[in-house]
Amino acid sequence: MSPRTRSPLTLLALAAAALCATAALPAAASAENFGDVVINEFRTHGPGGAADEFIELKNTTNAPINLRPSGSNRMWVVEYWVPSLSDWRYFFFDANRTIPARGRLLLVNKTTAGGGYSLDAYRAGDLVYNPAATGQPDIPTTSGVRLWSDVIYDANMSLTWDASSLNVDEVGAPPHGTDQATQYSYVRK
Repeated sequence: MSPRTRSPLTLLALAAAALCATAALPAAASAENFGDVVINEFRTHGPGGAADEFIELKNTTNAPINLRPSGSNRMWVVEYWVPSLSDWRYFFFDANRTIPARGRLLLVNKTTAGGGYSLDAYRAGDLVYNPAATGQPDIPTTSGVRLWSDVIYDANMSLTWDASSLNVDEVGAPPHGTDQATQYSYVRK
């Protein structure tokens, strides 16, 4: 696999929320096997509109997994396809963000005005992302979502995928119209 890079202009940084791991943090931002962390559930468009979206990651191992260890230049990245731009956009995690053993991490889209993810009463998000705050599009209704480990980053947060980068999981929404998708969430079975 040849290296590929993404411009820092496509950056969508995740803001830290209330969940912080208190256990010892694993040193590596890697998955030994496909399926160690999976995209367990996702929604790209809910009743609240295009920003009413979420992605839930699940650690299927018996050990915590650190998504961006301090002192490392490698991290995990979530990528999504934007057909209108014919390009992938991505976001990544705050330092030392850990998914506990057999645990889950819920990523939710929240706008600065409070719109977006509409299921707070059911389950609040662990991390908030806001594509609109950086001029990026929300995850399109018919988009695919990928999860990568071991992506290299530099001081400017420019990313490079190399032979060590592992496409840990990917999912895609069925290609139907927005009206049909507004009430659906896709769950791994």
